[in-house]
Amino acid sequence: MYVIETMSLYEYGVRMKAFSLKRIDGEYQDHWKAWLIARAKDTVKTGKDTVGPRYKNFRDFFDYRKALQDAGERIESAQEERLKTVARRVQEIRERRQSYGEL
Repeated sequence: MYVIETMSLYEYGVRMKAFSLKRIDGEYQDHWKAWLIARAKDTVKTGKDTVGPRYKNFRDFFDYRKALQDAGERIESAQEERLKTVARRVQEIRERRQSYGEL
């Protein structure tokens, strides 16, 4: 027999944030590997006869802090939308109760 557990909106938000952060860490690892390969292979002409690397440091290639910030903003906006939806539903229920009470 399966037991279904309910979770609060807060717990759901925490789990979604953990999922997003885990995904970003995976992207970081993928970008790190790609950057090492690109660093070894990719060059750009910097002068008349000189050749240098396309990305001088890893942050130019993948900004981990920006990715974390963007994920946090996406999570917060999604949580706000869920909270707005819950608030609208609660308001609808209250209005229905009031209309039934008047009958």
